[in-house]
Amino acid sequence: MLPFGRILSKKSGRIAIILIILSIVLTLFLPKEANTTKYSEVCFLLKDKKCINAEIADTPEKRERGLMYREGLKKDEGMLFVFPEENYYSFWMKNMKFPIDIIWIDGDYRIVHMERDAQPCLDLCRSYSPKEKAKYVLEVEVNFTARNSIGVNSTVNFLAKQKY
Repeated sequence: MLPFGRILSKKSGRIAIILIILSIVLTLFLPKEANTTKYSEVCFLLKDKKCINAEIADTPEKRERGLMYREGLKKDEGMLFVFPEENYYSFWMKNMKFPIDIIWIDGDYRIVHMERDAQPCLDLCRSYSPKEKAKYVLEVEVNFTARNSIGVNSTVNFLAKQKY
């Protein structure tokens, strides 16, 4: 074998060992939640119980991004924003590509405010704010609330689960 081939083999072996060590270190020290998306089943306690599958936005980064830049929501899906405490959380539709219904829910799981058919915007965006404090905000497909007779004072239930 030519000396050049041995040098290439040694170099390839070293690179392989470095890549293996790097992958082990990253696996051990990267937070496991970085690659997981949490979901919750959200059920509206009506005459006929209606449930949806909602992606959970429970970090400042997830709450800030929300549904921006997405193409849409599937039927019976949504996004549940979870806040550390009840407050007057305002939402806007900047960089959204589709209209939605927005539902504010207090710590007792009671709907305290709703906005139906909130429209997307690019610049000068309207801010949607509740009339009462809320701990959760749920974004669902447009007309979901009207189609299912959901209104202020309706109650909801969450069943948290994780999907990987």
